[in-house]
Amino acid sequence: MLNLRWMRRNLARWVPEPLKAPFRARLFGYRAAPPSPGTILRVGDDVVEASFRGVALRVPRAAYDDLRYHIVDNADSVEELAAVVREGRTGGVLLDVGAARGLISAIFCLAGERNRAVALEPSPVQVRDARRLAEMNGIAGRMTVRPIAAGAAAAELRGAADEMGLIDFSPAAGAETFPVEMVTLDAEVARLNVLPHVVKIDVEGHELEVLRGARELLTHRKPMLLLELHLDLLERRGTPAREIVEMLQGFGYRFETPGRRPLSARAILGSPNAVLRLVAR
Repeated sequence: MLNLRWMRRNLARWVPEPLKAPFRARLFGYRAAPPSPGTILRVGDDVVEASFRGVALRVPRAAYDDLRYHIVDNADSVEELAAVVREGRTGGVLLDVGAARGLISAIFCLAGERNRAVALEPSPVQVRDARRLAEMNGIAGRMTVRPIAAGAAAAELRGAADEMGLIDFSPAAGAETFPVEMVTLDAEVARLNVLPHVVKIDVEGHELEVLRGARELLTHRKPMLLLELHLDLLERRGTPAREIVEMLQGFGYRFETPGRRPLSARAILGSPNAVLRLVAR
């Protein structure tokens, strides 16, 4: 089997730019979606109303582009959200790590009237948006937004937010910073007394640290995992993706795409993608 990741790293430099350009979006997890996977029902001055797989939701007008990307345009995101709805139909608790605006948490809660979500997000801007999203959809009592980060150990850090609200824990000199509390998932689950049956992790290359702080959860609860592996960022940080894959295999997990196609460890590690969405069960 060809290792497409090796080929991308070692051969792509010799490929003319016009030939590489059409593939760049795909490498970052973008794939054109089939017609009408989700529907934008109404775009108002302040609110956008939409429907996805029978789930109706409302988002602020400022989040329109983000919403459209996830439910209409990008097939990879559509598959991921469809997996969230499928799991939400069975009921339970979602632990949303790196929740951003809280779209996945909101859709999970709306997929079942008894569902709950705990959204962990360190960005003050994203926390504000996630809380507003919960209020707009009448799920503030079931969607808890926690302004914290998750890692391998408890810590008090300082971070800076970029123009998109994403957190940089190694900001440039002179950047305006703010305190960020970091917890382990094991400690957070115990503190909140929740038993999540789905855990979504999207933490921009810090996936291994989050999983290291969830050993009790992975050993005893074994929730389904929705992972966004940021393979390029993991490489730049010197964090082997192989260690993530082997850790999860050690806990008895197997892998598939969000669209329920089997995914081997070899295919994950050889993927040319910068971002790879997968499910671990």
